[in-house]
Amino acid sequence: MRVSILLALVLSLAACAGPRTIPDDSRSQADEAIAALEKTCNEYDAKNRLAACRRLVRYRPNDWKAHMNLGWLLYRSGKVPEGVAHLRKADSLQPGNDEIKYRLGVALFKRGDLGGAERCLRKCVALKSGRFDAWFALGRLLRKEGKIKEAIDTLRKAAQLKPRAVGPWNELALAYVQSKDYPNAIEAAKRVVELRPEDANAHNNLGLYLLNSGNAKDAIQYLEKSVKLDQRNPTAWYNLGLAYTATEDYERAACAFDAALRLKKDFASSHHNLAVVMLTLHLCRAAEGHFERAREQGIKSLPVVQEQFDKICGKKKEGEQAVGGGQASAGK
Repeated sequence: MRVSILLALVLSLAACAGPRTIPDDSRSQADEAIAALEKTCNEYDAKNRLAACRRLVRYRPNDWKAHMNLGWLLYRSGKVPEGVAHLRKADSLQPGNDEIKYRLGVALFKRGDLGGAERCLRKCVALKSGRFDAWFALGRLLRKEGKIKEAIDTLRKAAQLKPRAVGPWNELALAYVQSKDYPNAIEAAKRVVELRPEDANAHNNLGLYLLNSGNAKDAIQYLEKSVKLDQRNPTAWYNLGLAYTATEDYERAACAFDAALRLKKDFASSHHNLAVVMLTLHLCRAAEGHFERAREQGIKSLPVVQEQFDKICGKKKEGEQAVGGGQASAGK
């Protein structure tokens, strides 16, 4: 009987209370807060954008744009695996979106999933054929995969879409070098120099391609321009030394290799080539020192170079000993 009375009391109290509802003002405040998060998450230079996107995907787990923005922000901040996860989520929610395909492709490329990146970027350009950034990213990826012919065609497409963009021309030059097509590599590198006349690396690259194609004389002007624009680049000085050596301007070659070594003391190839130049100039002591430093860093001379050293410097040492012996005799 007592239990029945207690049960009736509870039920009567519940009936009086009725269902509890969220006041309209509380609901509107929550909506306003989420709208503010969405605005911050979508604004490119908004402060606390990453934190806003994180909160937004908790409130809206099926918001593809929030996942896309969060994934991209994480990728750009170096948190690539987490970024890829959110970009995949965005792609599953909105599978026909070219922007998601592009961003996921780029993030997968960074992560090292070249196959997945290639599939995403191919789908991106299929969805929207005028996307320069996707064609360019795909061309870079194909070159990295060793698909050189297709990379060249893809990068040319990117260059057609944006002729004054440096990136595709620079990548084209590298692709042509990989295929040993130096004439086309040189043409692409010249385009980079035209677009960036004050870029020291552009001049260095063009000079190097000319040098490797056997045109050292023309290479010199670009390599000289490179070191003029950036005197702190040891590689450019080294390449200039190679060009001077190829044109038999050995004194300038020695100066260029020496400049490279002043900037990078452990530059083994520069030590070795400077030694060869010193040997050619019959400066045996200097040649011997640089050969020794090159050996210490793992570069050994070819037998023909060693033979030449013995031939030139061996005779010179014999001559010095003979002169020294004569002077000693005269002093007695």
